[in-house]
Amino acid sequence: MLDWIAKEQWEDEIIRRSHVGFVIDEKEEELIKLREKWYAKTEDIMRPPPDELPPYREINHRIPLIDEQKKYRYHLPRCAEVVKPALIEKIRRYVKAGWWRHATVEQAAPLLCVAKKDGKLRTVVDARQRNNNTVHDLTPFPDQDLIRMDVARAKYRSKIDLSDAYEQIRIIAEDVWKTAFATPCGTFVSEVMQQGDTNAPSTFQRLMTSLFWDCIGRFVHVYLDDIFVYSDSIEEHEKHLEIVFEKLRKAQLYLSRKKCDLFSKDMDCLGHRIDDRGLHADMDKMSRIRNWRTPRSYQEVQHFLGLVNYLAHFMPDVTAYTTPLSGMIRNDRPFVWRALHDKCFESIKALACKVPILKPIDPNKNEPIWLICDASVYGLGALYGQGPNWQTCRPAGLLSKKFTSAQRAYPTYEQEALAILEGLMKWEDKLLGRHVHVVTDHKALEFLQGIPRPNSRQIRWYEFLARFQYDITYIPGKLNKVADCLSRYYENDNFDEPVNEWDYVNADVRLDPNGDFLPFSRMIELKASRILRRSARLAEKQEASLAAKAKLPEVVEDRVQEAQQLSVARPQAVNEVPKKDEDPTVGELLSSGPPLKIRVESPDGFHNAIRKGYVLRRA
Repeated sequence: MLDWIAKEQWEDEIIRRSHVGFVIDEKEEELIKLREKWYAKTEDIMRPPPDELPPYREINHRIPLIDEQKKYRYHLPRCAEVVKPALIEKIRRYVKAGWWRHATVEQAAPLLCVAKKDGKLRTVVDARQRNNNTVHDLTPFPDQDLIRMDVARAKYRSKIDLSDAYEQIRIIAEDVWKTAFATPCGTFVSEVMQQGDTNAPSTFQRLMTSLFWDCIGRFVHVYLDDIFVYSDSIEEHEKHLEIVFEKLRKAQLYLSRKKCDLFSKDMDCLGHRIDDRGLHADMDKMSRIRNWRTPRSYQEVQHFLGLVNYLAHFMPDVTAYTTPLSGMIRNDRPFVWRALHDKCFESIKALACKVPILKPIDPNKNEPIWLICDASVYGLGALYGQGPNWQTCRPAGLLSKKFTSAQRAYPTYEQEALAILEGLMKWEDKLLGRHVHVVTDHKALEFLQGIPRPNSRQIRWYEFLARFQYDITYIPGKLNKVADCLSRYYENDNFDEPVNEWDYVNADVRLDPNGDFLPFSRMIELKASRILRRSARLAEKQEASLAAKAKLPEVVEDRVQEAQQLSVARPQAVNEVPKKDEDPTVGELLSSGPPLKIRVESPDGFHNAIRKGYVLRRA
């Protein structure tokens, strides 16, 4: 009987999977047809730019110099033989198109030739000295997180990328002479924007923003040469693509078909992956973090932290571990990798092994928005998301934060209320103006509202909460598992465990003197809370202390010999010996009568010197 039931279930599963596969294939087939349709409709601009000068547009590139009379000294590097044929071909093509032209100039920056991974040539003008003499363009760049969230919540997405983007932007005629560069084939100036120019990204962003200003935030986002189009239906998406392509056609901007991804199911969006499930951390980048070797220099630490900070919103409160690593970077000191640096480094790599998938909230959906909060003795945790109920909502963001020393002294109801406040503050831009269902296991806000005479802090909390539309659902603490787990993220506190106080990271004390923002997993390394106050001073003197200890016997012996010579040769002229500092000299100690003690210049101090036997008495 059981075998028969199992067979029935197995057959039903096969039928279900076949049906799902058929539906997926049917949808994919429809998307493939749409892609081919739009590639065919955009053949006129879905190609490399023509070999001719681009037109002057409303926004063109400028090179404003601080001192136009300043001279630079350049050295022309050699070009690798493997890329020299490609360089000659590129020069020939650019000169023919009018992008570059021969020129006689007083000074010219070198053109650097680099081979790409695919063997093709990349040329960059070494404009560092010119950039230092350039007035910087402070054009603001779009918020990358906002772009990713808007694109991830849409059902249909397309990515459009320009071909040879910089070469499609003209330089104003009066600034062309400033672009002079030297190659093995002579000196040239450029009529189009150059790779390596400090203001080139700002100029390009201003052009794209001015081109799509009436679409940005509605169905388009632009970040440099990446154009993201997002919609909630196929019909809308086709209308939006028509608008975008028409604007590009009028501006005479050309696209790279290889880089364009129309009606995409899985796209790269500014370094992250987006599909129908939500926003993913790029697995290649996470793998690089997990496999990163132990840094051996400050530069390697900076490279590691740069990648970690880029992916920080997938790892709750990773800054608790990055702070001591960034604080250790001191160019005026030799590189020292301590035990706690290694502990933080390994903790970050462990966090990179368990990153979640974030599903942005969709304001157009009728599903409620949930903010789930909890607090423990050690810290607070929160997440927000969207779904039919709080148990099944998909997280759109995670928060884990350790209480400061002052917050640990708050009563329980204030700690629970603080978890709600921190969650609303963290995602204020997402939740303000929308009704939020707050889920917590404590009636903290009811208790606060019942206080007859609130203090100034509680009044500030009331004012902040009044800005939001919310209701509160109370649940048993045993059901609030995720937020409870996040609130106990720093639970591993054990001050009684003995440890070498020198292992404490000096940078932590400098950046966080009271230990308010250190994770408890690192504070295990402390012998007691007093070490937290003393570690900065002790760590600064560690090297000097060890060196002084090593020289201690020699110092005492030298002082004794000096004293003997003074007492034998000139016993009456002790006062003529010049003093080295305000403390008594050896000669003064000899003439002062028994018992004679010698001052020892060591961090061990006077009493330790006596304990170790460095005491002299008159014979």
